[in-house]
Amino acid sequence: MKQALVLSGEGLNCEIETALACQMVGIPVVIRSLQDLIAQGVSQERLCQDYGALLIPGGFSFGDEWDSGRILALKIRSRLKWNLEAFARQGGWVLGVCNGFQCLIRLGIFGAGVSITQNASGAFLNRWVELEVTDARGWLAGLERLELPIRHGEGRVVESPGALARSEACVALRYTQEINGSFEQAAALSTVEGRVLGMMPHPEAAFFQFQNPSRLPGSATAFEQGVGAALFRNLARGLSGLEGGARVS
Repeated sequence: MKQALVLSGEGLNCEIETALACQMVGIPVVIRSLQDLIAQGVSQERLCQDYGALLIPGGFSFGDEWDSGRILALKIRSRLKWNLEAFARQGGWVLGVCNGFQCLIRLGIFGAGVSITQNASGAFLNRWVELEVTDARGWLAGLERLELPIRHGEGRVVESPGALARSEACVALRYTQEINGSFEQAAALSTVEGRVLGMMPHPEAAFFQFQNPSRLPGSATAFEQGVGAALFRNLARGLSGLEGGARVS
């Protein structure tokens, strides 16, 4: 099984939880800073050769200056010259969560005309949300509904008329109620048969049942896996060359 690469540095701050989620399902994982990757000149060829998955966690990359995720995307494009769609088409898996999702959108992975901006309320949102799976492939294989936490101020996904339809991307998760003003209540987008997933909710923050405040005290056994773990189990299956999806336990 190839190892997973979790990006860190420059204001990203969820790399440890993301790497732990990989480790808990048996995926070999390494955390590498963006500047280290740039300094070592990790090329597209090396990315494909050394890693089976790239995970861009949440945080506040470059202090969210000049739009959230934009500078991180520019660094990946101009300094590393990575083509993440090509990486996925060669069998790689890509996950961008929150700030990582913003980065994937700025990279244009989900097509021209798809963007992300401030929540319609103008307020930072920090809560758990109910989600409906609308593209049950790849990361979301075998899943139907999820409950995950969100924490973002710039999470409203917008598109120019028909932009998503002109691309290979699709809405992968929808909020079951209006949350931040996203078109079609989109919480996540996916492409390349679901192996590229960008999402505002945090699956790594719902890996264990006890992380969900709706669980009654004592109702979750120690380290019992939660719904977020299913995405990482799907990654483990994908990197192992297995088919099918991981059911929520």
